[in-house]
Amino acid sequence: MTPWFKIGILYVLGFVWPLNVGCWELHTVQRAEQYWNWSGWQVGVLEYGVLQTVVPVTMVGWPKYMIDRTGITAFMTVAVIAYLFMFNYIEWTPEVGSGTFQESGDKGKKVDTIVLYTIGSFFLVNGNMIARGFTWALITKLAPIPSRAKVLGINAAVYMFGRGCGALLTPAVSNPNTYAAVLGCWTAAAAVVLLVAYQILPGPEEKK
Repeated sequence: MTPWFKIGILYVLGFVWPLNVGCWELHTVQRAEQYWNWSGWQVGVLEYGVLQTVVPVTMVGWPKYMIDRTGITAFMTVAVIAYLFMFNYIEWTPEVGSGTFQESGDKGKKVDTIVLYTIGSFFLVNGNMIARGFTWALITKLAPIPSRAKVLGINAAVYMFGRGCGALLTPAVSNPNTYAAVLGCWTAAAAVVLLVAYQILPGPEEKK
C-alpha cells in the first residue's frame, strides 16, 4: 500500500473539518438573527468566545495521550455528538420585528435553546479543530521526506476548499433541524470512511 493512497484518504477527512467549521460560522449568524433576534455584534461575541476556547483546549497537548488514528476517531466522535445539541428542541414564538418575546416563559425558552446551541458549538468547533490537527500530523508522517513541503501546501488548499464549500452549503441547511441532521450525518459518514480505512492507516508502530 503506497503512502499516497493513505494520504488521499486522510485528505478526504481533512476536507470534513473546515467544511463543518465554515458552515457553523455562517449558520450561527443565520440562526441568531432569524431565530433569536440578535444583532450582528452579539453574534460576533458568541463566535469569538467559542473560537477562543480552541486555544486552551489545544494546549492540553492531546498527542501525548493518544496516537494520531485514535485522536482522529475520538474527536470526530465528539463532533458528531455535538450536532445533537443543535436541533431546535425548544420552540418559542418571538414577536416579529420587536426583538422581544410575547410571554415571560418564552424568554426562558430562548435562553435554554441558546445554551444548548452554545454547548454544541463548543464541542463541534473543538472536536473538528483537534481532529484536523491529528489528521495533518498523520499526513505529514506518512509523506515521503522530499514531498513534505508539497503535502503541507496541499493541506492548506484542502482546508480552504473545505471552508469555501461550508459557506456554499450553509444556505441549503438554514433550518436548524436540517442543519443538525445533514451535517451530523455528513460527519458520521466520514467516520465510517475512517473506520473502513482503519486497517490500512499506520498504527503506533509506524509513528515517526
